[in-house]
Amino acid sequence: MHFMTIITVFTSAIAALSLKGRRKPRVELLKVSEAQAVCGPDTSVRCCNNEAGNANNNNKRGLLGLLSTNPKTSDNCVDLSLNVIGILDGTLGQKCSGNVDITGDARPSFDTLLSHIPGVTLSDIYGSLSDKQHNDILDQLIDFLTQLQAHPWDGIGGLTFDHRGDVQLGPVVDETFWQVPDIQALWPEGETVATLNIGGPYETYVEYIIAHVAKYIRLIQTHEKLAFMRDIIPRLEAFVAALPRHSKELNNIKLRLAHKDLHFANMMYDPSTGKITGILDWEFAGVVPSPSWNPRRSFLWNGIDTPESLAQKYKLMEVFEERCKDKGCTVLEDAQFTSTLQEHTQGAVDFLRAIVEVSPRGQRQDLVQSWKLKVQENISYFEA
Repeated sequence: MHFMTIITVFTSAIAALSLKGRRKPRVELLKVSEAQAVCGPDTSVRCCNNEAGNANNNNKRGLLGLLSTNPKTSDNCVDLSLNVIGILDGTLGQKCSGNVDITGDARPSFDTLLSHIPGVTLSDIYGSLSDKQHNDILDQLIDFLTQLQAHPWDGIGGLTFDHRGDVQLGPVVDETFWQVPDIQALWPEGETVATLNIGGPYETYVEYIIAHVAKYIRLIQTHEKLAFMRDIIPRLEAFVAALPRHSKELNNIKLRLAHKDLHFANMMYDPSTGKITGILDWEFAGVVPSPSWNPRRSFLWNGIDTPESLAQKYKLMEVFEERCKDKGCTVLEDAQFTSTLQEHTQGAVDFLRAIVEVSPRGQRQDLVQSWKLKVQENISYFEA
């Protein structure tokens, strides 16, 4: 049984993910006919299973096909706060129509809605599929990525809602960010998620890169296991100062919405129809410079950590590229750097990020010195 968060792409990336210009429905548009008034966001709505019989028998995926991390259930009903229901597309309201109880409970309520996706994890069965099925999967991914990257954006960051329900750019999110357990274990007291990671959103690529390097300089100054990097801080600061002078060239880059971890273990597949039914794990998705759409190089990986699976991924990538060309797809073309200076900029930041990520953990110590040399090599292109 697989579940996924409500902000998720199903068969069509655009139909299921609220993109720029679309609004989450207002509560009064959810057709909750018994609601007497639209109350505050902490007011809860009781949604009940109207079908005969026990909810557990009729709906084994959870009440109304949804699960909540904070449900208050009784009599086949579940209480959900209006601010949570407000992100839905109206289906829940229609199911609850005629059997809704508005309550005045003003206590804060935090819920996560989960929706069942039919099918099996693609990585579990990929090896048993035929070449034709493999090619059909690649074609579906081409269509999916084409839809996902067809929408222009005017900045870099994660996605959030504004007060009107419109999707807008928010702070950057990434799986490499320092999070609370590691911060508490590895960093001095007083450091937080905000002090150790970049924020955002950022209007341009140059602003985005400057934020990264400035943050990494601070981390190098803070953590003793990064002390070996302190001798190049003046060069890093000079690199930051030089970037705006090349802004026209560096900012010539497309910004695209990306999943960033699009491997087969994050895809649901229905063998009976040959269709991808869902894409999982969107928590670190966001708008990125297009060359960073696949930052972990996980695209088309089968989820098995072996040399054979890596070779298979590369082979599939060759087939994907050919089929992409045949279909007129520009996803891979758009992901190319537009100048060598742009490529060196990203290279410097990528190696710097790797050093700052592993050194406080005591990892990859056999590699960090060579990565340091790579950082210096890349920033040397900005040193006149």
